[in-house]
Amino acid sequence: MTVNPNAVKADSFARFDIRVPNERPAKATTRLTVQIPAGLIFVSFQTKPGWRRTVTTERLPKPLDLEGTKITTRVASVTWVATSVASRIKPGEFDEFGMSALVPKRRGLQLVFPSLQGYAGGELVRWIGAPSSDLPAPRVRLT
Repeated sequence: MTVNPNAVKADSFARFDIRVPNERPAKATTRLTVQIPAGLIFVSFQTKPGWRRTVTTERLPKPLDLEGTKITTRVASVTWVATSVASRIKPGEFDEFGMSALVPKRRGLQLVFPSLQGYAGGELVRWIGAPSSDLPAPRVRLT
């Protein structure tokens, strides 16, 4: 699993595409949960026909003041669940889930998107590892 692009300009609005490959020979991907990195604000999601989206928010420990706008919560995670057999990601295929956000100002920062990919039958693949692991969490670098 990857988030594209792998680098974005700091202090900008960026579009991210969460690319989900199906790496199982006989099971379809039916669910995706992605943790949203702290520091992303004004997060929005592209409509994904055939998938139901649930967004979880959390209260910030300290409100942010962004050009006169007081921000007290952030998007903590998003889960997409296929609503039909036809919308599932089949073996040998991939799909993308789009989102947009304002990224932090700090160049060199790495945004990490730990993710869980669910397959038909209940198998869960945890894309949460280090970059060198078999199941690395997707990462985006701020330039």
